[in-house]
This record gives sequence, C-alpha cells and structure tokens, in this order.
Amino acid sequence: MSYLQYTADHQHMPSADIILGHDKIIEILDNLAKGVDALTTIIPFLPQYLVDDVHSETFGRECAEQFDLLDDDRSGALEPKELIPIIQELVDVRAYKLTEEHCKHFVDIFDVDRNGVITKAEFTNLVRFMIIMGFNQTEEGLQVTKDAEIAKGKEAVDELLTMLEQDRKSVQKIISLLPDDIFKELTSDEFVKSCHEKFVALNVETDGVLMPHELHSVVVEMSEASPYAVTDEQCKRFTKIFDVYGDGALHPDEFLDFARFLCVMSYLHTPEGKAASKDALTVMNDNRKIEDLLTQMSSDRQCLKDIIPHLPDWLRKDLISENFTMECLSYFQDLDKDGNGTLEPEELFPMVLSLSKASEQALDLDQCRRFTDIFDERKTGFITLDQFVNFSRFLIIMGFLRSSKGSEFAAAAATATAARGPLPISAPANAESALVVVVPVQRPPGRPNEQ
Repeated sequence: MSYLQYTADHQHMPSADIILGHDKIIEILDNLAKGVDALTTIIPFLPQYLVDDVHSETFGRECAEQFDLLDDDRSGALEPKELIPIIQELVDVRAYKLTEEHCKHFVDIFDVDRNGVITKAEFTNLVRFMIIMGFNQTEEGLQVTKDAEIAKGKEAVDELLTMLEQDRKSVQKIISLLPDDIFKELTSDEFVKSCHEKFVALNVETDGVLMPHELHSVVVEMSEASPYAVTDEQCKRFTKIFDVYGDGALHPDEFLDFARFLCVMSYLHTPEGKAASKDALTVMNDNRKIEDLLTQMSSDRQCLKDIIPHLPDWLRKDLISENFTMECLSYFQDLDKDGNGTLEPEELFPMVLSLSKASEQALDLDQCRRFTDIFDERKTGFITLDQFVNFSRFLIIMGFLRSSKGSEFAAAAATATAARGPLPISAPANAESALVVVVPVQRPPGRPNEQ
C-alpha cells in the first residue's frame, strides 16, 4: 500500500486520535532509536546460533529479496514512504495515522550514510535489529538483556572507581581554593551530624565501622548501576579508596571524609561551582594529567626492550653517543640540588611538572615517588645517573615512535611481538631530538605537596 493511499484511508480519524497517535508513534520510534544504541551492549551476549543465522548467506539473500519487493520505483534505495509496511510491522501502529514525518524519523534511525534513504546494506542491518529485538522478548532473550545490563553496570562502576581513585587526593589539594561558604558548610556541625546519621543507618552490624558489603547501596547509588552489577570486589575497592587506616573498613571520620569529597565533587560539577572554582578545577584536571602520564610511562616502560631492536641505526647511535651522555649528565647535575650524585623524588619535581604540563599545585611528593619507582630498577628510592640516562633514552624513543617517521618502526615492533598483544606506545611525544630531555630546570618556589 502506498503512502498516499494509506493517508487517504485514514482521513476519517478524529483529530484528537491523530494527535494521540502521532505522540504514540514518536514515542515508539524514540524507543527504537534507544534500542539501536543499546545493541552494541547486547551483541556480545547473544547465542552463537543467532549470530550465525543473521550473518548467513541465506539471511542476506532473503533480505535482498524483501528489499526488492519494497523498492517500488527500483531506485536501489528505500525512500521513507516505501518503508510504511516495515514500520507497521515493527511498531504495530496500524490503528494510527502514519505521516511522512514518522517515516523520515524511522529512516533516520537506520540511515548510516545520512542520505535520507535506506540502502540494501542498511536494510539488512535493520532486519537483523528486528530479529534481535524479537529474540530479546523471549525468555532466553530476557536473560541475555539482563546479562548485558549487568556487564554495562560493572563497567560503569569500574569507571566510577577509577575516577574516585584519581580525584581522591586531588580534592585535598583544592580545599583552600573553594569559596568560603562551601568550606564553612562542609565543616559545620550540621554537616557532621548528618553524615553520622547516614553512617549509623548504613552500619547494620552496629559495630562502629562500615564493611565493604555495607557500602553496597552507596556504590549502587553513585554509579546508577543495577544492584546485581556491583560486586563484592568493587565494594572492597571503593572502601580502599577512603580507608586511611588500612583496616579494610570505613570508620566514622573516614566516612565523613568521603562525604565531604562527594559534596566537593558534586559542587564542582554545578554551573555555580564551575564559575566560582576555576582554579580548583584546573588543579583537578592537571592532577588527572599527571596520573595519566604516570600510567602511560609505566606501561610503555615495560615494552621498551621489544622496541629497541627495530629502531633505525641513526637513532640508536645517537642514544649511545658520548655527546648524548654528556647532555644528560649536565641536566642531571642541574637537578641534583644537594650534589649527592642521586636524584631524590623531590628533585624530580621540575621534570615531572614539565612532562605533564601541569600546574605546581597539582603535583605532590607521592606522585614524584611513583615517577621515581618507574625507572628505579634497583628499588633504592632514588634515580642514579645511569638510570637517568636510560630514562632520557626512553623519552626520546617513545617520542620518536609517536612521530610520523617512527610509526612504521612501531608497527614492526608490534608485529614482532604480536603473540604478546599490541604495544601501548602512548608516552608523550616530546622528543624530536636528543636535546628534548633538557626541560626548564628553574625550581618552582617551595617543595612539592606532601600527600
């Protein structure tokens, strides 16, 4: 039935019914769009027989035949009006009046090429979607949907925990930068009393501490995940973030610290907080940059031995030359303020600051220690001259591999170690020559923040 004929047949519908039908159809189409967006989450959990079926030659041939039946004008593409039978079958709207707007809305959901029509390949994906959505209404499909939602929830919890781990210490760095009224509220008797009441309500075992399982509801609420998605291990990980005493539980003062952290983070994400606390947000963002740098360097450090054999000869010669070593020695001496022949974590402050391009207030001594640990192969707590030279070589190699010239060498190294997985190669690309290691040596005022 053509679009015009369908419209003519429904002209007798009362105006109110048409309006209600329009809203109902738009609602159904919006839900379809959400279903398409959620499909990537569901696909990994589908039974193999269903995946094989919707990718078989027979399935493709049947879709092509159905496409040809719908393609009235033989244009090789389905226009909105030609999709009316499909829309009727998919959303069951025969009782309502379909308009061209509805059809365009439907096309927009599956129109990957964004050309206003549905191609044969897009039509095949549309039919796959219809079959999967039908499967999801079965008992087996409902379980698949539930499994997918739990997996998605676990990912959301892991993302939350990673954010908390990164931001936990940075909040201590920005308290002094918050507006006075926020600081007073967080330290008021009313706030402390409210937190204590919440603590008592959560402490079902009435033993004066909150164990990980008692914090389950808190993690669920913060992550907006299904209760089934939050695992015991994630609750333990959450507890550890705020467990200052290290006994695997949260005491009242630790819970109060957590509540203050949560309030600060919530405030900083409001329009008022963003406007009034720009310096605080800068420090927090810079803290994340430092954490990302440490993670990247630690990861890339592990794969260095696999990369070196694939470097061009000119670069390897440059890195072992006397000139390169002397440049490293000069910079090492500039950093070694006490002249004891080693670099302690606090002496690496200007280097970490320069590499991360972060503000001084964002960097603390613990982060400098972790930076030291990455290259302190002897685990002495400091960097020797030979370790500093190797660190400088590492910087230049990683910078080269991230450049356009170095990408082919990175590919060769990745191919040679394919059995062990792809190499991360994600260190900052601040090395274009052997001189790159010479970053500014002026020491910032004061010492790094003690954390």
